[in-house]
Amino acid sequence: PNCIDKDKIQDVKHVSFEHFMNEIKAKCKDKHPPQAKCHNCVPFQNYSYKLKANCPNHPPYPKGICNQCMPQTANLRRQEYRHVDFVEFMNIEEVQSFVSHWQERSCMVQRVGYLYGYYAEDPNYPDGIRAVVEAIYEPKQIGDENGFQILKDEQAEAAGLIAECLQLERIGWIFTSINNESFLTGQQVREISRLQEEFSVDHPAGVSVSKYLSVVVKPTGGGIEASVEVYMISDQCQALERDNVFGDSSDPKTMTLRTPKETEMMPTIMYQNKMANVFEPDYFIVNVAHGYPKDKHDFNIIKHYSFPPENRAKGRTGRDVVTYLERKKHTEKINMLNDFHLILYLGEKLDLGSACAVAQDIVEKRNPNENILSILKSS
Repeated sequence: PNCIDKDKIQDVKHVSFEHFMNEIKAKCKDKHPPQAKCHNCVPFQNYSYKLKANCPNHPPYPKGICNQCMPQTANLRRQEYRHVDFVEFMNIEEVQSFVSHWQERSCMVQRVGYLYGYYAEDPNYPDGIRAVVEAIYEPKQIGDENGFQILKDEQAEAAGLIAECLQLERIGWIFTSINNESFLTGQQVREISRLQEEFSVDHPAGVSVSKYLSVVVKPTGGGIEASVEVYMISDQCQALERDNVFGDSSDPKTMTLRTPKETEMMPTIMYQNKMANVFEPDYFIVNVAHGYPKDKHDFNIIKHYSFPPENRAKGRTGRDVVTYLERKKHTEKINMLNDFHLILYLGEKLDLGSACAVAQDIVEKRNPNENILSILKSS
């Protein structure tokens, strides 16, 4: 479904990565063989900001150094492209539930969830990529005013397997924040960089790319309302974090160069044409457009979002199953159990195999197993 404001399409700050790469290839045509690369067409992920070890030309640093093993200079610049052009939330009720749960605690207990969905072509952008969000899994966690901590969660792996049976994958995360002084804090930028690196995949162009999304919820209007924004972090910042270049900053609105050990050598950071040890996190942020389809139930995989989410204070019981089934008694049978959180609950109370079987029935558009329905009705 097309749910994008045409004005937003015309006023994009970042082009699609595929479109960006195709334009580069056109510029480099006839200048070198197609399989070769020049300094104009090497994306940031191929850069290394580490001191190369075991150089045969001299003793280890600091006793020796040469141009071949020095860390590359990092010329900080805003990224021109993005790996995802648009995020489509098919699960608007679930997003609203996530936000409402946070608002009920006066926005003072921050919360996080994992996003499951898939990627598709987006015809609204040249060579565009769309991320489609179908579900949120809320891991075990504790939160306070300043942030959250994800705890050891035995069910997280099961959630991933059930999502896979639904032909979904983990495509990002959603978290709340009361930071209104900047789009993202320096610490958040670093954490997002680490997650993007963790969920990187090989691109046909021979580079590693990440399409991992960060959805940030912040209070507006005194906490009565909430804003939802979607960000990614630039490939350059991802590489800098991967190579352990950043240090801890006491100011959430800045990022700093790490102080090296005696045997280490940090890359030179050029920021606004000057050498710098301190820089703004906003420089690394890539904005991603987002929206909600009008007729989502005609297209989405997950049809219902009314079963209580996992790992909230209230917990879930068999009574919740009875209530759910009562509400869905007039629902088309093929979609009766089509609720991500209900399927996760089945995995907890029955077994993972039964939950995955339900998920596969949904994907293959089969009626649910009568034995499983009977067990649920007798909960």
